[in-house]
Amino acid sequence: MSVRKIHAALQSIAILLFGAVLLLSAHYMLSLARQARESNVRDEVLETAAVVRARIESELNATVFLAQGFATYVTALGPLPDSDVDQALRALYESGRHLRNVGVAPQNVIRHVYPLAGNEKALGMRYESNPQQWPAVQRAIESRSTVMVGPIDLVQGGRALLSRTPIFLADQSYWGILSVAIDIDALLDVAGIQRAPHDLDFALRGVDGQGAQGALISGDPGVFQHDPVLMELKVPGGSWQLAAMPADGWNQRPAGDWIWDLLAYGIAGILILSLWAAVRERRLATQARDALEALNQQLSAANYELGRLSETDPLTGVPNRRGLDEVLALEWRRCRRHGEALTLMMIDIDQFKAYNDAYGHIQGDSCLRQVADALQATAQRAGEFVARVGGEEFVMVLPGMNHDGAVAQAERMRADIEALAIPNSGSTVSAVVTISLGVATRVPESTLTLEALMEAADSALYRAKRLGRNRVEIASL
Repeated sequence: MSVRKIHAALQSIAILLFGAVLLLSAHYMLSLARQARESNVRDEVLETAAVVRARIESELNATVFLAQGFATYVTALGPLPDSDVDQALRALYESGRHLRNVGVAPQNVIRHVYPLAGNEKALGMRYESNPQQWPAVQRAIESRSTVMVGPIDLVQGGRALLSRTPIFLADQSYWGILSVAIDIDALLDVAGIQRAPHDLDFALRGVDGQGAQGALISGDPGVFQHDPVLMELKVPGGSWQLAAMPADGWNQRPAGDWIWDLLAYGIAGILILSLWAAVRERRLATQARDALEALNQQLSAANYELGRLSETDPLTGVPNRRGLDEVLALEWRRCRRHGEALTLMMIDIDQFKAYNDAYGHIQGDSCLRQVADALQATAQRAGEFVARVGGEEFVMVLPGMNHDGAVAQAERMRADIEALAIPNSGSTVSAVVTISLGVATRVPESTLTLEALMEAADSALYRAKRLGRNRVEIASL
C-alpha cells in the first residue's frame, strides 16, 4: 500500500473517530439536558407534594387541637353533667372540619355521641369488649396522647379516621376517651390529593399510622414502584407516607423536545459531513494534481518522443537533417570554445538510383538501413554523430578529430560498406554497394563559418564522385 493510500485511510479513520466523538458529545449533552429537565420536574413534584403534605397535616392538627381542647376542658372542670358533655360535643363537632361524629366514653364505655342520629348502636359499647378498637384505645391511654387509626370503612358508608384522645382529671386519674371520626376522603380532597393536577399522580399509605409498612390509604399503589417523590407525614401516634410522580412518568418528554435532538444530531451530522467533504475535496484536489502531474509527465515524454521523432529518420533510425543541424551547431560552438578540430564527412551511396531500379524500393530501403547501421557502428567516441540528410546522402560529425584521423576513419568507413557485399548489378563502379566521401576538417575560427565547412565537405564529395566514386576526397581549407 502506498504512503498516499495509508494517509487517506488514516484520514478516514480520523473522520470516523471525530464523528463518533461528536455524536457521543451530542448524546451526552442531550442526556445532561434531559437529566436537568427531570431534576426540574422532580423539584416541581417535590414542591407540590410538600404543599399537599402541609395541607393534610394542617387539617389533622386542627382536629387534634380541638380534641385536646375538649380533654383540657374536662380536666379543668372535672366530671361534667351529661347535658354539658352533649353541649361540648356539639360545639366540637360544629367547630371541626370533615367530622363524621364525636363520642365520649367515660371509663371506656360510650355514653355520649354527636350527632346521635345513625349512631345509636354505639351507645353503651365497652371498648375492652371490642377487639378491633381496644388496642388503639389502650395505646392512647398508655401513651397519654392522641392516637389515630384507620381509615376504616363505616357501616353508614364512606371511610373515616378514628382519633382517640385520653382524658385525665386534675389528679391524673383516668376519666375516659374522646373519639373523633374524620371523613378521610373529604380531608384528602381538601388537601389536594384526590383533586390533584391532571399531570401528577399521588398515593398515600400507612393505615393505623404504620408509615411505609402500612396499607394503602389512597391512590394507585403502582406509584410507589416508579421512583416517586416520597414524604413522611406525621399523624398522632404514627406516620403516613406520601408518594408523588408525573402522571406520564419521569421519562415523558415534553412536546417539541424532539426538535432539540434533531438540532443537536443535525449539527453534529453537518459538521461531520462538512469535515468529510473538506477532506474529500482535498483528496480529490490531490488526486487531480497528481493526475495533472502524471499527464504533464506523459505530455513531456510525448513531446520529447515527438521531438526525437521529428529529429530522427524513420527509415534508418539515425538522426535526420533537423537533428543534424541542432547537434552540428552545438559541436561547432563547443569546438570553437575549446580550440578543437571538427571533422565533417559528406557521404553518398554510389549510383543508388540504379540499385533501386534493379532491386526495387523495398530492397533499396533495406540497403539504406544496412549502410546507416554500418556508419553508426563506426561512431564510437563521445559526440560522434551520423545523420541521413537526403535519399542516399549521410553526414558524419566527428568532434575533436584531426585531419589524419579523419582521413583514416573515412577510409575504414568506405571499406566497411564495401565489405557488406550488398549486390548492386546496376552499378558501373563495383558489383557491390559502395560509398563516396567528402571530408573537411578545421578548428572553428571567427573567420570561418559552419556553412563554409559544410560547403567544403560537400565540394569534396562531388569531387570524389567525379573522380570515379568509391573513394575519399579531402577538402582544403
